[in-house]
Amino acid sequence: MSWRQRLRPAKLGKAAFFIDSADGDLGRSTQVHEYPLRDKPYVEDLGRRARRFTLDAYVLANAANQYDYMAARDALIVEIESAGPRTLVHPYLGEMTVSVVDARGPRESTAEGGMARFSITVVESGELRFPTAEPNTAEAAQTKADIAQATSTDSFVQNFDVDQAPSFVADSAAERIRDFADRIDSLVTQITTLPGAIPELIDAVRSLSAAASNLILVPQTLASSITSIFGQLRLIASQPAGALEITRSLFTFGDSLPTMPVLSTPNRQRQAINQAAMARLVEQTALYTAVRTVAALQFSSADEALALRDELVDAFDDQVERIDAEPGGASDQVYYALVDVRAAVVKDLETRAAQLAKLLQLTLPQTRPAIVVAFSLYGDALRDSDVVARNQVRHPHFVPSGQALEVLSDG
Repeated sequence: MSWRQRLRPAKLGKAAFFIDSADGDLGRSTQVHEYPLRDKPYVEDLGRRARRFTLDAYVLANAANQYDYMAARDALIVEIESAGPRTLVHPYLGEMTVSVVDARGPRESTAEGGMARFSITVVESGELRFPTAEPNTAEAAQTKADIAQATSTDSFVQNFDVDQAPSFVADSAAERIRDFADRIDSLVTQITTLPGAIPELIDAVRSLSAAASNLILVPQTLASSITSIFGQLRLIASQPAGALEITRSLFTFGDSLPTMPVLSTPNRQRQAINQAAMARLVEQTALYTAVRTVAALQFSSADEALALRDELVDAFDDQVERIDAEPGGASDQVYYALVDVRAAVVKDLETRAAQLAKLLQLTLPQTRPAIVVAFSLYGDALRDSDVVARNQVRHPHFVPSGQALEVLSDG
């Protein structure tokens, strides 16, 4: 097909016309930066320039407009002067959406009777788009955790009391504090990949243990000391996953505490309530700290994020059951606080999971190098390290066949 056969009848909106010639303005928008004593400038690329076209157009009297060019002229004037973008059929470039930015005409003369000429300049018309606000679900979850922490602390202060209680009640309460301190001490010292902040945390934990007998007399200070230690935990781990590993082991802290004797007297009941209050404060603070830590986690797949969601949902549900079943129970405020944090972290993890690739199972028909597997899956041989690490392949040149491999979906 020749170029003449490929030409299309010119049209602006509903108005048809002819053209003598067409011109365009293309290129990139740039900013040239020149500096003293530097021979070569720096040219900053600001993106593609808006495409601008100038059409030398004309309309004629013909059978279509009943031998009256004026009807065609007036129709084109209407399109030129109408508001908003419209469709231009460019004879050489095809169909596009444009806005008329300049026009001259109609130019008419007796020498060219039955004709009106125009010079029309148009610019490609894009979409009117504004920045959209994306909700920060991780920040929202952290805010809910902060509010819930204050609620759990208030509940602890209201329930924990050794005032005018026998010595065995006070001794038991102090021993629970030491149990917590010992647990943190053992967890932290087992981790060898922590930076220099760890000595400060160990000192704080051991100071808490040493001051246990005094701290039980001031529940507010005791609660603040415990929550402060959890705050330090988030800061010492070399990776957020390390802090999460410590906190998740405290979701069931109460399970490691001694079984309370039969609650036959008010003092025994007070001892049990104090122990339950201590367990709930530690467990709930561990949950809230986990939620704050999750905000900094980077997930490699949607499955990883959703697995953590399920784990945290189970932990929150378990916590609600625990506080309902044990001495002292739970206030409505604590219950609703836990539910709010649970909902916020679910929304956060599901939102982030929706943006991640999913895990797939792949079985190779024959052993292949990891770079071949990566290229066939993703078109990118450089992603071979993920295949090797995710499946603990012994040698990257020999990804085994005949067994299920775990790989990420493409995208």
